[in-house]
Amino acid sequence: HWLNAINIISLIVLGWYMVGLSYYDHWYNTSLSLHRSFGMLALVLGIISIVWKLSTTYRVNHTALKSWERITSRAMHVSLFLAMLMIPVSGYLISSSADASFAVFGKLNIPALFSVNVDMRELAILVHYYLAYFTVFLILAHAAAAFKHHFLDKDDTLKHML
Repeated sequence: HWLNAINIISLIVLGWYMVGLSYYDHWYNTSLSLHRSFGMLALVLGIISIVWKLSTTYRVNHTALKSWERITSRAMHVSLFLAMLMIPVSGYLISSSADASFAVFGKLNIPALFSVNVDMRELAILVHYYLAYFTVFLILAHAAAAFKHHFLDKDDTLKHML
C-alpha cells in the first residue's frame, strides 16, 4: 500500500515537473527516463496489489459502515486499482509509439509490442494526463476518508492502513 502510494505520488510530482521542461533542458531526458522506469514499477506494483487484494481472505469489517460508505469505498478502491493499471499502460503506449524499446532503470529494455498509430498515441496522452489528475483527487479523497473514520467515527480503518 505505502510503496504504491509513495511511487504514484512521486510519479505525479515528477510528471508535473516534466511538463515545464523543454526538450533541450538538461533534466528533460533524465526525468523522462526516471518517469518511465518508475511508471513501469507502478504497473508491476499495481498488478501485485490487485492479485494480493483478490487472493487475500482478510477483509475489513464493513458491518459498521453505512451502505453509502460501503458503495463509496468499493468505487474508490476499484478506481484506484484501474488507475494503477491504466496510467502506466497509457504511458507505455506513449513511450513505445515510435516503435522503439525504452530502458527501465538503464538496464531492462521494454520492447514496443505493437505499432501505435497517431490517433492511439493522442488518446493515450489524454488518458495519461487526465487520469493522473483524477488520481490526485482519488488520493486526497482516500486520505480524507481514512481521517474521517479515525477522528469522527473512531474506528480502526486508519490503523489498519498504517
